[in-house]
Amino acid sequence: MARLTSPIANRLIFSFLLVIVIFSVAFAIAGVFLIRNRVVAEAQEMVRQDLNAAREIYSGSLRGINDVIRLTADRFFLREGLQAGDLEAASVELNRVMASEDLDVLTITDRTGRVVLRTSDPQQVGDDQSDNTLVNAVLTSGQPVAGTLIMSGEELERESSSLAERAYIRFIDTPLARARPETANASTATATNWRIYPPTE
Repeated sequence: MARLTSPIANRLIFSFLLVIVIFSVAFAIAGVFLIRNRVVAEAQEMVRQDLNAAREIYSGSLRGINDVIRLTADRFFLREGLQAGDLEAASVELNRVMASEDLDVLTITDRTGRVVLRTSDPQQVGDDQSDNTLVNAVLTSGQPVAGTLIMSGEELERESSSLAERAYIRFIDTPLARARPETANASTATATNWRIYPPTE
């Protein structure tokens, strides 16, 4: 009797072990999928929160510049100086504002978009900025505009040679880099905050 039941017992043991292994593998696979999905979901949530934080920081910075330029544009000395043609006094005060508020560019145009005062280089005036996206939006709508603008290397050089030098990028080859003929980027894409107001009467 023992000899007859031994193969049956072995089969039962093997069957139980097989069931255990199958269930263990199934639970392991399910666990891996659940953990992976959870990790991906947490990573996506973290990225979303970081993007929201970055967006809020950007918006706060833009609002701060907004307020500075709005208050500066409404100041009596600026209006009077521009109307009287006293650009030197206006330039001194605007340079003080630019330095105290850590601004890179602070330029005034007339109602046609031509530069009447550039704080970074007072001698560099008269160029037409009406094709500038934000300036054009102000001239067209007559309303203040705030946003981000991509400036070329030539535009940066016109505004400030030191700013163009800071934005200059030299390309460094890396193993997976895309092949390109140029070795440097003279037209650097630079995010710049602007607040432009229509010229006053």
